[in-house]
Amino acid sequence: MIALGNNGSSNIQISPTSKISSKDWFQADIEIKVNCFSGKINAFFESDNLGHIRVEGHAYEQACYGNCLNFQFELDQTYLLELIDSLKNHVRN
Repeated sequence: MIALGNNGSSNIQISPTSKISSKDWFQADIEIKVNCFSGKINAFFESDNLGHIRVEGHAYEQACYGNCLNFQFELDQTYLLELIDSLKNHVRN
């Protein structure tokens, strides 16, 4: 599992369901908690390798249509080591 954010408030938990492809794509189950909103979806991710710590997304009820949760939050560097460790653990598996 890859965790982004603070467990007590805004956070996203990413549980990859496929290995990262050679083009940096992977599929994952996502659990989103942003203030009073929460939801679970399955999504495809593309890595940009730029080291950003800003989390932004659009979670659709169905693929690209229906109800949509737009969210964004930023992380400070105290969460970066945990994120790196969870990414390394996923790549090894």
